Amino acid sequence: MDPYQSPTRNITVAEMPPLRWRRMLVWAVLIFAAAMSIATISGLSMAYWPLYGGSMEEAVANARLVRRILYVVVGAFLYWRFAAPIRSRRLLHVVVLYLLVQLVDMGVMRFFMGATLRELFDVGALGRSLMAAALGYAAARLGSGPRSAALSAR
Repeated sequence: MDPYQSPTRNITVAEMPPLRWRRMLVWAVLIFAAAMSIATISGLSMAYWPLYGGSMEEAVANARLVRRILYVVVGAFLYWRFAAPIRSRRLLHVVVLYLLVQLVDMGVMRFFMGATLRELFDVGALGRSLMAAALGYAAARLGSGPRSAALSAR
């Protein structure tokens, strides 16, 4: 080694892999489709509303609760499956996917269902979707990497 050359001369700048937009768009549509499937099944199950409660008001409230819980559970599972194989910038990927899901949702509701701009920003729905994304990210983070390999070897 030449003592007169900079020790960092041969070090290259690490390049981060690009975001895979096609994969993210497919997952955004998949998460949106899963949410719409849950909504459809919930609506169809109201044909048997006595299963949800004694009165119609109680049945509607219980059906909403079941639907909201399913949104979070299924959404968290899908965000986890999306984030699990990602090794670098996982949080960025999940945040971008969350935003894409919201854009797909708002676009479909606005242009195909005729929702007003005021109806598009439901704080509860945005919060549940964010909770699903956070849970999926946490599950992916806990379930991958060197720490999980050491845990699974036990």
